Amino acid sequence: MKLINTFFILLAGFLLSTNVSAQDTIRMAAVVNKKMISEADLESRLKLAVLSSGMELTQEIRDQLKSQILKTMIDEELKLQEAEKFEIQIPKENIDLAFTSIERSNNMEPGYLKAILVENDIPVETMQNQIKANLSWQEYIRERFHSTVQIGDSEIDRGLQEQEQSIAEPQDLIGEIFLSVESPDQDDQVKNQARELVTNMKQGARFSMLAQQFSNAASAAQGGDIGWVRRSMLEDSLKNALESLHPGEITEEPVRGQNGYYILMLRDHREAGESPGKQTLISFKQVLYPVSEIHSERDFQSAMNTMKSLSGSARSCGLYGKIASGNKKLKLQEMKEIPFNSLMPQLKDILSKVEVEQATDPIPSDIGIVSFMVCEKKEIDPKKLSRDDMRAMLVDKKLNLLSERELRNLRRASFIDIRI
Repeated sequence: MKLINTFFILLAGFLLSTNVSAQDTIRMAAVVNKKMISEADLESRLKLAVLSSGMELTQEIRDQLKSQILKTMIDEELKLQEAEKFEIQIPKENIDLAFTSIERSNNMEPGYLKAILVENDIPVETMQNQIKANLSWQEYIRERFHSTVQIGDSEIDRGLQEQEQSIAEPQDLIGEIFLSVESPDQDDQVKNQARELVTNMKQGARFSMLAQQFSNAASAAQGGDIGWVRRSMLEDSLKNALESLHPGEITEEPVRGQNGYYILMLRDHREAGESPGKQTLISFKQVLYPVSEIHSERDFQSAMNTMKSLSGSARSCGLYGKIASGNKKLKLQEMKEIPFNSLMPQLKDILSKVEVEQATDPIPSDIGIVSFMVCEKKEIDPKKLSRDDMRAMLVDKKLNLLSERELRNLRRASFIDIRI
């Protein structure tokens, strides 16, 4: 699992400053086996989720996300407690390495990520605790179950054979956000939470970031990406939901599966008999003049002139980023080697119309004025899996299933008291 993918932070989030009083810091949001989650902890985590997903922290968004974020925090506390029972410790160096990986993937200077958190009134410990919980759980599952997972030659042969035969069936490149339903009385609540996430995505939140923050599936670590899947492998409800989607679209309504609700994103589709062919990876930069800096028509015109000057004068990605970094009002974000077909249709359309190292014209939006520059496009051939690759995939699949089962058992066996 790549830490970069698990904890990737976007820089296009805008937060409302929220002061937490001394009284709030000791108010409890939940108790998990005698361990407290405070309302201050929950508020900080709300801000982190909003920052990473690109939303604005309005009161409406806060109300929508609070219960789902608290559920995620409860799961993380359960993971930490179980890992502690087995004396699993995560060195501080590993957590620092996660921060460094995030900074490198975003071309940040060392220490810049922590500065962003402080600037947005988010304690650095909030992100450190999230990283620690996930790393601890990974290590716990590996130590507890890895030696018990046996993969025979017949399983590898069958897996490789299925891979060869898969070309004869339609396949979908799918992203998922899965919210589990632990008991029938939770059904309506979980469905409404899933609907709220769909609404947030329609308002600009990124699917992959919401998957990382809220999904209960193992694929959350990869931003919800579960790769190419044959439709015959899916539950009927999921299969039917995909039938109405075009690449880049998400399900308008949560889809009920056997154990909970899914939000699906169809990233790409291959018809039966269609060769996987080559995949296009795109790297680009985005500059945002945030709406929080625009207070009048005069401000808007000034902002448009600034963005037009940037798009017109920058003749390379390096210069584009340098100019943007020199203006404190502009927010620069870099995306590297993203599968082109995984982008939302609007963004695909915008980026398909410009050449490499060519900037788009400024584009007004509800979060401000944005422009993009394509830095690189490259094609890669899909890799044919070796026996070792297939063995590793099958081990990961079994460990993921064991991880989900273990967490369900912990929830049922634990004392959880939600106070809000």
